[in-house]
Amino acid sequence: MASEPLEVEDIFEVFTVPVETSEGTKLVTKHNFSPVRAAKSVIKKFGLKMTGGDEKTIWRFDGKIYRPDGKPYLKNCIYTFAANNIEKKDMGEVLDRIISELLLSPVVFNPHPHLRASI
Repeated sequence: MASEPLEVEDIFEVFTVPVETSEGTKLVTKHNFSPVRAAKSVIKKFGLKMTGGDEKTIWRFDGKIYRPDGKPYLKNCIYTFAANNIEKKDMGEVLDRIISELLLSPVVFNPHPHLRASI
């Protein structure tokens, strides 16, 4: 599964609030970044894996193979999508939540996937 695109509801809590203006009360849409929501959505949409014993490398599936560039890839995607609505501490929490969940089900990759077993 290659990654699916993020949507606003994947990483933000979206709500409306009344705001008083010179023309009366208007409803304004607000977006609050949610590390919990972002971590759950990213795990669901990005095909991520981690191996046991390695708590630093997040592997992402690019549609063909798993690549060990999960952390920088995720950071770039979320920072780009969230723009100015995310702080560095929030990204740290997102990554910590992702790592914690992925390490509950570590995988073992075939070190030689290009070699076929002879039967």
